Amino acid sequence: MSGDKVKQEFGVLIRAWGPDDEPGEARHHEYVVDAIDEDEAKEKAADEAKNNFVHGIVGTRDSYEVLEVENYGEVPA
Repeated sequence: MSGDKVKQEFGVLIRAWGPDDEPGEARHHEYVVDAIDEDEAKEKAADEAKNNFVHGIVGTRDSYEVLEVENYGEVPA
């Protein structure tokens, strides 16, 4: 199984802002997700930011950006 990709744990910092926010005002949250690579981690974190009722920071009219992605290492089997 040497060709199999190993899941990694990533911390993804997302910044979100909306039309009702003052200029420069934004919300920040770090999402910790398991993913094969950085691109998948960004996707999963963005989905959680938009769809998680408790920890979601991106509303339907909001914009967002990924500020930082940090690889925390392999997910234990």
